Amino acid sequence: MLIVVKFINYFKIFMQKTVLFIMPPKNWFYGIDHKSSLNTVDLLRGKHNLRVILFDNIELFLKKDKNIFDIIKIILLWIKLKFYKVNFVFAKNSVYILLCAFVYKNKYYNFFSHLLKLKCVLRWDHINEQLPNVVENIESKMHVKSHDKIDYSKKDYRDIFFSLVNHKNFEHFSWQNDKYISSNQLFKSFEERYNIKIKNLPSLHFKKPKKKQKKVNNKIAIAGYINNITKLKSKNKVIVKKLKNINNFYNKKFYFDLIKLCEHQYNQKKINLLKISDFEFYGINKELKKFSIKNPQNFFSDISNFFLIVNPLNPVSQTLTTKFYQIFLYGGYCINEMPENIPKKLLKYKEFIFYKSERDLLKKINFLKKNKTYYLNLKKNIKKISSDYYNYSYQNFEDFLKNVI
Repeated sequence: MLIVVKFINYFKIFMQKTVLFIMPPKNWFYGIDHKSSLNTVDLLRGKHNLRVILFDNIELFLKKDKNIFDIIKIILLWIKLKFYKVNFVFAKNSVYILLCAFVYKNKYYNFFSHLLKLKCVLRWDHINEQLPNVVENIESKMHVKSHDKIDYSKKDYRDIFFSLVNHKNFEHFSWQNDKYISSNQLFKSFEERYNIKIKNLPSLHFKKPKKKQKKVNNKIAIAGYINNITKLKSKNKVIVKKLKNINNFYNKKFYFDLIKLCEHQYNQKKINLLKISDFEFYGINKELKKFSIKNPQNFFSDISNFFLIVNPLNPVSQTLTTKFYQIFLYGGYCINEMPENIPKKLLKYKEFIFYKSERDLLKKINFLKKNKTYYLNLKKNIKKISSDYYNYSYQNFEDFLKNVI
């Protein structure tokens, strides 16, 4: 009888679909991505009864100079994974999969897609910001540096990327093309040129927060990190005009200067907000008034305890991030700097959740502080939109699993 039970258990394990889940290092992004990844793993194991193998060796591939022990470890990992029947490779962010790679004779070889021949689900978080970084990471390992003797007119990061990693085992997904997020049209011609399709897959794959009444306080937080800024170089002042055309962010000739300029402007906005004397602002920075991340699992819950969260826009951003919806989902209230394109779902509340300038922001904060009932009603209504987005995202993920497994 015991032998039969053991056989049945082994058979169940054998019949289980297997996912290889690529984990980010625990110290990246305050550990928030790592915790979020574990939440998705729990969902895959619990509700979907999938066998999930955690892969936490990204840093091994990031080493510039690999020694003999690193090479042996990679070979042993390859042999070990060869024995598993993996249905697909998944990660919270496609970059984590793409970083696990080699460049040999100036050709890109991904550890999972090329060497293990596994199907990889590349879920892009912010494809417009991440794609140039992926290309630079690949080219930094090539013998011919990407900045040496470049014909800039022919160097578009989108072209380079899809020519380098347009592999049959890569399936591309993004959340930037649905009814809650401003659509992204910058890749349409490249999708046709390289015969790829970027499918829709939102990213809210976690246990929905419990309903609980939060007290309204008068503290205001600034979303994201606040870094010290360096003095702008003269050439950066000249390149400001290039910011108006988002396509310039894919041109190697302008990319590095534009990114430096964007980071400078983004951090300057935050520092300027902290200096406003009318209100007390809090942010993540050791040298400034701060709110701390004691537990990555409670990040959105903790930040949502503030009366209001202000989210300045980085010039490189093309759309809202899911952070906006998560703040409301956890019971907070966010005022976001006015994006170029506002999702249709939020147009009705445009005047209260987006600001155009510091003056406009202060006006809105004063109004919300004086009209607490109106504030609570707005928070409730947008939380409902965020909850609908969560349900939509969750169902989309369920449908994706049915199709991909």
